[in-house]
Amino acid sequence: MQRFAILIAAVAVTVALPSAAQAPGPLPSTLSGRWTVVPPGGRAIIDTWSIRFEGSGAPGPVKGLVTWRGRGCGALNEPATGNWDGTELRFEFKARPDVNTQLMGATYCGEGKTIAVLRRTPGARDFEGTASLNDAPTGIQMTGSP
Repeated sequence: MQRFAILIAAVAVTVALPSAAQAPGPLPSTLSGRWTVVPPGGRAIIDTWSIRFEGSGAPGPVKGLVTWRGRGCGALNEPATGNWDGTELRFEFKARPDVNTQLMGATYCGEGKTIAVLRRTPGARDFEGTASLNDAPTGIQMTGSP
C-alpha cells in the first residue's frame, strides 16, 4: 500500500511539473475582444477593444496602438505603453471624449487614464482581466484573443 501511495505521488508531481515549468510565451502581435461594465444600479454596457503591438512580443516593455469603443470616452489608434512578463500584460492609454464612442456629445473624460491588466488563460491563447478609467472603482471586465 505504501508503494502505491508513493507511486501516485510521483505521478502527480510528474504531471504537474510540465505546466509549472512552461516558459513564458511571446505576446501576440494583436489582441482584440470585448469589455463589459455594469455601473452601480445600471445595466451592462458591452463593446469592443483591440491593440496592435510593436516589436517581437518578447517579455519586457511594450508599445502599441489601442482602439477602444467606449460609452462617451474612447480611443482610436491611441498610443499605449506597458509591460509583458510572459503571463501578465499591463498597458495604459488615454481615452478621449467623443472618440470612437457609443454616444456622441461627451465633453469630459477626466484625465482619460485607462489601465488594463490581462492574464493569459492557462493552457489557452485567450486573455482575460480588468481595466479602469481614471482609477474608478467600477471594474471593467475584459476578454481578448489573438
